[in-house]
Amino acid sequence: MKPEYHRHGLGKKLFHYASTLHPSIETTVNSSTYAIPFYQSLGFAVVGENIKNK
Repeated sequence: MKPEYHRHGLGKKLFHYASTLHPSIETTVNSSTYAIPFYQSLGFAVVGENIKNK
């Protein structure tokens, strides 16, 4: 999402809409560290960490 649209609640609205369409689907995300608080606000929990070398 473009930075000018950050912090307007759009990501949260999209996630909640998708979860009402498919409530039984388990969701896994790969995230950068700056987005972790966003996913935690949606109820996600950090369960592991992957480190990759390019």
